[in-house]
Amino acid sequence: MERTLAEYENAGYAASQVVLGIPFYVRHSFETSPSVIDYKDFYLYPQSVGYNFNNWDENAMCPYVTYNGEFWGSYDNVVSIAAKGERYIGTNRARGLMYWDAGAHDIDYTLATACWQAVTKVYE
Repeated sequence: MERTLAEYENAGYAASQVVLGIPFYVRHSFETSPSVIDYKDFYLYPQSVGYNFNNWDENAMCPYVTYNGEFWGSYDNVVSIAAKGERYIGTNRARGLMYWDAGAHDIDYTLATACWQAVTKVYE
């Protein structure tokens, strides 16, 4: 994210022209073709058979999943959305957030609510 924002800044784009994208899916790939799993289906994966959801990538500011100790996929959640809002909207490096594939959302609109909270928060 930092490198991408730096490239936009170097190309002359103002922060008011930048909106960060939040996917509502898990991007997952093995050595075959990459695939995605909708957020609403994501937590159906059993943690008891080798999946570990308790990983955090500080650079990407997002959680990721390992399967039997190997990287399996990354995604956004409430914590990562709030962190990205704080880092990028709160420091005026981006105008806001947008998300895609609302049909991949859970029934409680968890991620959309987190996006709304990040965009409407008054940052100091």
